[in-house]
Amino acid sequence: MGIYVGVDGKARKVKTAYVGVDEKAEVIYKSGIVPDGYIPVYYIYNNHNAINSIDTEIKPNSFTRMILQVKFDVENGSNTYKTFAGVTNGDMTIAYWCQYGTVGFKISCGQTNYEDNITTSKTCTIDINRTANKDSYYKEDGHGEIKIFTNLNNFNNNNNIILFAGDNKGVQLYSCAIYQSMLTGTLSKYYIPCMRISDGKVGMWEDIGKTFEPGSASDNPSYQFSNGPIIEP
Repeated sequence: MGIYVGVDGKARKVKTAYVGVDEKAEVIYKSGIVPDGYIPVYYIYNNHNAINSIDTEIKPNSFTRMILQVKFDVENGSNTYKTFAGVTNGDMTIAYWCQYGTVGFKISCGQTNYEDNITTSKTCTIDINRTANKDSYYKEDGHGEIKIFTNLNNFNNNNNIILFAGDNKGVQLYSCAIYQSMLTGTLSKYYIPCMRISDGKVGMWEDIGKTFEPGSASDNPSYQFSNGPIIEP
């Protein structure tokens, strides 16, 4: 996987390839999205509810921050909560998405909640900043940021944040970044959707720990994640 310039054994692998002149050159290949042996995709999703999930091994607290890019597929929705990230016992859920009779969502962070209705299914970025007294934002593609709440309450939870927790059919996850503590500002987890070439399994490449996360039920072909379009080199 990659682009080489040169002849035979003297060819050298390039990290980025361009076509064009000067500032008008366009990138046609960029290495490093995921390692060799994996193919990057735009998003992953579940075909089954509450079956396959990814344990982040992060326990949320008052200084946890999570930035997700997601899209809710309204065509496959129902009047149930659509979870894209939560804690295992449902208590103090750090973030989740739900659909009502039409389309709506609810974001929770500890005991702070934000609810609103939207009328279209678009990719959105949700920045849940658990650092005390900092603002959290929602941004839908094509629109500006909306402050959803200022976090005032402190909390700790002994359960891990689970991606694709609960009823989540129809949720497309494009990326997820988690800062365990914004006191240090160190990125703890960064998830990139991809497909493993060796067996075709779909999941998230976790770029901080350098691990592939196909999900808790990935050994069962019926419950494996599905993938969106491949990101072409």
